[in-house]
Amino acid sequence: MQRRSVLLAGLASAGAAIAQTVPQAHPRVPAAVPPPPLLDYPKGPITLVVPFPPGGPTDGSARVFAKSIAAQLGQPVNIENRAGAGGTAGTAYGAQAQPDGYTLLWGGTSGLVVAPALYANLARKLPYDPTRSFAPIAMAVRSPMILVGNKGVSAKALKELTANGKGWSVATAGAGSVGHLTLAYLQERLPLKFTHIPYKGGAPALQDLLAGKVELFFDSVQFLAPQVREGKIKAFAVTGAKRSPSLPDVPTVSEILGRDFEAYSWFGLVAPAETPRRIVKALNAAMNKATADPEVKAFVDKLGLELVGGDEDMFGKTVFVDYFKWAGVAARSNIVAEQ
Repeated sequence: MQRRSVLLAGLASAGAAIAQTVPQAHPRVPAAVPPPPLLDYPKGPITLVVPFPPGGPTDGSARVFAKSIAAQLGQPVNIENRAGAGGTAGTAYGAQAQPDGYTLLWGGTSGLVVAPALYANLARKLPYDPTRSFAPIAMAVRSPMILVGNKGVSAKALKELTANGKGWSVATAGAGSVGHLTLAYLQERLPLKFTHIPYKGGAPALQDLLAGKVELFFDSVQFLAPQVREGKIKAFAVTGAKRSPSLPDVPTVSEILGRDFEAYSWFGLVAPAETPRRIVKALNAAMNKATADPEVKAFVDKLGLELVGGDEDMFGKTVFVDYFKWAGVAARSNIVAEQ
């Protein structure tokens, strides 16, 4: 029995050695298989819905990004302006489009988060939900807000505006605008007394500020930086996470208060919800390449905007956070959408 066991062990050892030299019956599998290319997208033109009229920073930024994306994807990206209802008409149209990657939306703060935040306090709702109706692709540009005053305002710093308990007249581009919400948000953190003066847009508000008819004005850095640099108005604070490259000498609200405070106006690319993930990824890659396009950078620098980019989840988080932040501010300050 001992001799047989030794013999069997020897045969097993020899068999193992032979097996190592005999080719295996199953085929070899490559170490890494590259993902299949997007051979089926895009097959034709893409429509980019802009929820504001032609002209202006929204339309202009959409067009310069569309040109870069079209060059990358090898298909036209056509702008379709669908203005109305403060940007909500075009935004609703974009939400209801087919989720096939051929109708996209140039979504902005006003339509994607501010209007839904204001309507959250009303019985009548918008036909879309900012956190469920869209597939975020990438943020394109943003601009912090800025509080400015006319040259007759004696205060030289933000906290001086609260020192004597005086009430100030503060203009914004409209009731329920980003500027209005930012003003209410600031008042929650600073004992600023004011009378809100809503205008029908930023241009008439700026005109009255320059004429001395209102004392303060809250709007975007992109809109007001030229007048600050020319010395026509004085700047008190910007609302970005850091100082604006357009106005590096103007402190942030966070610096002054010693606590976090951010408010931005932004634009970015979104698709209807349920758009295939691989299409979203392809468009995200194109958007990020566009942020490095010299023509895009020159246009954005000229407007005084900040290029952003980043992945789709980062943009989705911004939409989510901003929506609930502004909904909370609107509820606490009793700000609702104009009927």
